Amino acid sequence: MAPTSKTLLGLSVLLASASCLPHNPRWSSHTPAIPLSEVDNSSNALPDPESLDYDLKYIALGLGTQNYSCANGASAPAAVGALARLFDATAYLSKHQKAVDSLSADYLKPYEEIFDNDKCSPYTKKNGDIAFPCQDGVNKYLDHLPKLGEHYFTAAGVPSFDLKDAQPPLFLAAKKVGSVAAPASAYAGSESEGAVAWLYLTDNGSGVSNGLKAVYRIETAGGSPPTTCAGQPESIIVPYAAEYWFFD
Repeated sequence: MAPTSKTLLGLSVLLASASCLPHNPRWSSHTPAIPLSEVDNSSNALPDPESLDYDLKYIALGLGTQNYSCANGASAPAAVGALARLFDATAYLSKHQKAVDSLSADYLKPYEEIFDNDKCSPYTKKNGDIAFPCQDGVNKYLDHLPKLGEHYFTAAGVPSFDLKDAQPPLFLAAKKVGSVAAPASAYAGSESEGAVAWLYLTDNGSGVSNGLKAVYRIETAGGSPPTTCAGQPESIIVPYAAEYWFFD
């Protein structure tokens, strides 16, 4: 699915639009099982959703940036959050189950090709929505997955998932419960820094969540920072992609 250099030239034309109409996922009896066997989960840091009686709500493709800060050149980059557009991949992955382990990399590679922080930085529109110009352009060029919502961190550092385009809208204010290193075969990003970890997050109990109990971040691609802040700016923004499996 990776685009050629010739077709990448046309991506800039696509950065302005992609449908954002509310929608329901098109369920299928062939919805894939979550592939936790791909990682070393011997500690059960990522528990089997079936053992917790979870019901799958959506499989989302997240495309955006992992963000880090540097205190000084001798320090290591510190994670300060993430910001990503979420696309509904439920129907697509139900129909194309072999794409479960490649979808993130397939989206990240063209995103990296056109990534420019000034042009690709998300911004708030007049109606209060967050615009993701480069993410929407890559999606339109590839699979036209429906928009599902946004992933961001609050000022207090709470990982939040706003599935505002779901029907009905869903929201998860989360806390990290488990973490497992991404498999060695994961796409490491254009700078080969590595794929971020697979995570298990649950409702943080603040009473803000609506219709969601947990999310698994899996099939990660890119997103890891340099090992040191030497020669780096105060803020480091690293493109990444991941699948987010939402459960209730």
